[in-house]
Amino acid sequence: MRACLFFCVFVFLISCQETTTTTSDLIKHIPRKTAVIVKTKDYSTMVSVLRNNDFIALFEETPLYESLSNYSRLSRYVDLKEETLLCFSPIGKNDYELTLITHTRPDITRIDST
Repeated sequence: MRACLFFCVFVFLISCQETTTTTSDLIKHIPRKTAVIVKTKDYSTMVSVLRNNDFIALFEETPLYESLSNYSRLSRYVDLKEETLLCFSPIGKNDYELTLITHTRPDITRIDST
């Protein structure tokens, strides 16, 4: 009887699976001194939502808004439908550098070579 009970407990413990949580490996690539990190799963949708946001439109006269507007043009050339990180790092008083981090795939760009 003890052997049967021991066997059942042993099988129960072996069959338990440990749940593992993994963090995105994209985080490893974030540049040092990044001021803002934006994580999105669909870059084109995010850009569209930001363009049509009334609150953000209040900042049209600021250099940061101008930088964001310039960076949003990137959506015409890339097709990002997976997890993407946008990192904004200051490189001057009113100037920001954009780092776009995503998983690579062959059809990510939409640039026509003709």
